[in-house]
Amino acid sequence: MNKLTIALIASLGFAGQAAAESTTGNAYALLLDTMTFVEDQIVDFKTIPNGTGTCTMASTGVLSGLCAGSPDGTPGQITVSGSANQAVDVSVGSGSTDAGVTYNPILASSGTTSDSTSIGATGSASISIIGNLGMVAAAGGARNLTYTLTVNYQ
Repeated sequence: MNKLTIALIASLGFAGQAAAESTTGNAYALLLDTMTFVEDQIVDFKTIPNGTGTCTMASTGVLSGLCAGSPDGTPGQITVSGSANQAVDVSVGSGSTDAGVTYNPILASSGTTSDSTSIGATGSASISIIGNLGMVAAAGGARNLTYTLTVNYQ
C-alpha cells in the first residue's frame, strides 16, 4: 500500500464520528422547616344557656344567637412555627359532637374554613379560631370539643 491509500483509509475511518460536548447543569432546593403548633388559647364559649339553637362567636369573642347576652367568649389562638417568610394555606376541619352539641370551627381571619397567610420574619404566625355551637336537645354539663387545624406551605 502506498501512503495515499493509507491516508485515505485513515480519513474514512473517522469521517462518521463527531466531537462530543458536555456542560454542567444546576439544581436548586429550598428545604422548609417542619411546622410545629402550640395552642396558646382554647376556643372558650364560657358559660352559656342550654337549649336548642346556635351560639355563634365573632372574631372579638362576642356571642350571638342562642347565647346572646352571655359574657363574651374567647377566640382560640394557635401559634404555628416554621420557615420564616413563607406563604401558607390554613384550614379547619369539622369539629366534634358531644351529647347534642356540635362545634363548627371557622377562622377568625376570613370567617370561613380556609384562608392564606404567611409565617412571618420571626418564623411564626398566630392563627385565631372562632365558630359556632349547634345544640339540639343538649343536656346540661361541660363539653370538651375538638377540631383539626391544617397548615400547608404554598
